Amino acid sequence: MRLGIGQPEISDSTNILEIKIPKEMEKAIPTGHPHIDRLFAGDGVIAGTVSLVTGDPGAGKSTLMVDLADRLTGKGFKALYASGEESLYQIRRVTKRLGLKNGFIPSYNTEAEAIIEQCERFRAAEEAKPKNKRAKIFVIVDSLQCIRVRRDEGQRGRPMSDEKQALLGLEMLTEYAKNNWVPLFIVGHVNKKGEFAGKQTIKHIVDCHLHLSVDVDPDSGMEERILEMKKNRFGPTGCYYNAEMTAKGLVFQASAATFTGEEDDDDDSEDSAPKARRGGKR
Repeated sequence: MRLGIGQPEISDSTNILEIKIPKEMEKAIPTGHPHIDRLFAGDGVIAGTVSLVTGDPGAGKSTLMVDLADRLTGKGFKALYASGEESLYQIRRVTKRLGLKNGFIPSYNTEAEAIIEQCERFRAAEEAKPKNKRAKIFVIVDSLQCIRVRRDEGQRGRPMSDEKQALLGLEMLTEYAKNNWVPLFIVGHVNKKGEFAGKQTIKHIVDCHLHLSVDVDPDSGMEERILEMKKNRFGPTGCYYNAEMTAKGLVFQASAATFTGEEDDDDDSEDSAPKARRGGKR
């Protein structure tokens, strides 16, 4: 599969060092969530990044994304949260429970084309503003399995499966995000075994794969959540943060280790470095 994403013009004599990197990719965008920023590019998310966010059932992936959307708004960005999983009333209840102060733009659009059209309206509105007051657009879709396309028939006129529609919708959204430098987060499901519930092709489409798992201690039965970067085209993988689910959402541990796994007990700052993953669940 080849997406229709822009490429630089080259010839047989072009040297890779001659290619000019777009200014949008030169600097990461801080989201306001220091732990997510560290896991992605170290200091933020690269424009146009398409990220798959998965998690064990009940791990808190939607809570994480709602919190991220609120932080993005607080940083002055325009955050669109398209939900096909829960009603907007339910999402509003979550924002109230978490005590969020900034909010975000909610949507119940699940058609890829409708999400893109809404983004285009936002972009047109921002283009009308002075350049120094234009807001960057971020899109969060919850979830991948709910994405649909307006064309519900396949090439032979047969009904298109939900899985096929989700894949086509992801391709549309990915192409749009990359051609317009829009960071895109898409929540995906995993089964009870922790395996991704979808075509593995999807993992090749996205730039980053962020996974939130629940690690259960076999002796005490205590649960610990682990936010890990499993795939990253813009930074390291296998690094993670430990977190705890509270009434106010996910709280990440302040203690940190370096990417090499070296402990750093003296650093208790909020934006401390994530740990280096050592194998699977402990």
